[in-house]
Amino acid sequence: MALLLAMYQKMRLIREKNQVSLDLTKYSSKLDRVQKNIEKVNKRYTSLFADLERQAKTVETNAKSWLQDQVG
Repeated sequence: MALLLAMYQKMRLIREKNQVSLDLTKYSSKLDRVQKNIEKVNKRYTSLFADLERQAKTVETNAKSWLQDQVG
């Protein structure tokens, strides 16, 4: 009887270990996906800010040229 109880407890512990391993894998996978998503969003906004800066410089240059043409 003690052998059966020991086998039952061993199997229960193995099931719990497998469940914890599965949960860990799920959370690790989700963490990786979220990190990649954050990196993509950061890259996108960095690109958008760079485009905005470039457009601002172009407008500034065009405004200076226009003012210089108007003055003289």
